[in-house]
Order: sequence, then C-alpha cells, then structure tokens
Amino acid sequence: MKFLNTDLHTLTAALTFGALSIGLAPAAMAASSYDATAELTFTLTDVTGNQIASDWSVSALGDYTACCFANDSGAATAAFDFNVIDPAVSLSIGDAVTQTSNSSGSASNGFADSAAFTELDITITNDSSQALTFSFSYDAILSGLTTVTAPGDVASAEAAVFMEDNNTIYADAASTFGNGEIMLFGEFDLALDPTEMMVISIGVDSEGFAEAVPVPAAVWLFGSGLLGLVGIARRRKAA
Repeated sequence: MKFLNTDLHTLTAALTFGALSIGLAPAAMAASSYDATAELTFTLTDVTGNQIASDWSVSALGDYTACCFANDSGAATAAFDFNVIDPAVSLSIGDAVTQTSNSSGSASNGFADSAAFTELDITITNDSSQALTFSFSYDAILSGLTTVTAPGDVASAEAAVFMEDNNTIYADAASTFGNGEIMLFGEFDLALDPTEMMVISIGVDSEGFAEAVPVPAAVWLFGSGLLGLVGIARRRKAA
C-alpha cells in the first residue's frame, strides 16, 4: 500500500510539473526559408540580308506592373526584388540586356510567401524593303535554395524563364524547384519580311513559400520530468 501511495504521489508530481512546464517554457524555435532567383541575359548577335540594311530596330523593355507580392504572418518575413529594363533600350549588333527576379523569405513561426513575375519584351522591326534575319542568343541562370530545420515545416523555391513569340516557343518554362541551379542557354534566328514587326515575350519569374510551426519546449520538459520522477520512485522502492 505504501508503494502504491508513492507511485500516485510521483505521478501527480510529474503531471503537475508537466502542466507548469507547458505554461512557462518557451517554444523551441524552428525555421524554414527560401531564396529563388532568375537571371536572363539576351543578346542581339547579328542582322543579315541580301544587303545589310540600316532601317531596322531591336528594342528591349521590361515590365513589372501588378506582378509582385509579399505576404507574411507571425514571426516571418517575405520579400521580392527585381531589375527590369525600363526605360526601353535600343540594341545594336553585339548589345545585350540583363533582367533579374528574386523572391526570398523565412519563418520561425508562421508563413512567408512572395513572388516577382516580370516580363521582358523584345520588339524587332524591319522597315527595309528586303527580308532580314535577326540572330539572338540568351543565357539564363535559375537557382533555388530552401532550408527546413524541423519536421512538419515546409519551404519551396521556384525560378523560371519562358520565351516565345506568336509562332515559336524558344524556351518553355525552364525552371528549378527547391534546391538546385539550372543554366539555360541557346541561340535562334528570326526572319522578318519587309515592313514586318515581331515581339518576343520573355518571362523572368521567381516565387517561394515557407512555413514553420515551433514545437513547444515544454513537451521535452514534460517527458524528461516524468521519466526523472518515475526513476526516483523506483530507487525509493529498491531502497
């Protein structure tokens, strides 16, 4: 009977200790984060025809209107950044333009969510009386980095580039998810008839999400306190 009373007292003390620890102990900090970056360099490499004509133009103009957002809740931060070609830039043979998009965020308790969707329009105009062929090259670096420090937390990162005109898709949503880096490069020719105009639409995008829910440190204190008190009770029994 004495042992039974001792066990009941021990269990009551352990439960009381655990309840107090839940109310008083701080939460164990967990964290998740993301960083996504897309960078594109676009180059006019040549213009050819039966005769090299001067009455043509190639211009680049970036756009970011209504493209971006950053949301966070709790102990979290979200951000976006971009570098777009604005105002418009006229390209001569050999000229290049670079546009970038970045989204980043972290959360130790709550969520972070951000994106930067940008567009780069390349306008090609042939005002000459002969057909002309415009040659282009492009290089893109797409990178994503995520970290998760506790089970149940989540993080994602995506960077993407797509490139198309009315007739051709040159690079279709080449992207990277999570952790990794992709290098994308290529070249193509675009033939325009006299007085014809063409627009190449390029998307340079990034987005990410992170969520973390801290595990209360009291859970560990409760368990260790319970085991410790039970151990003390067993030693008393042995004595």
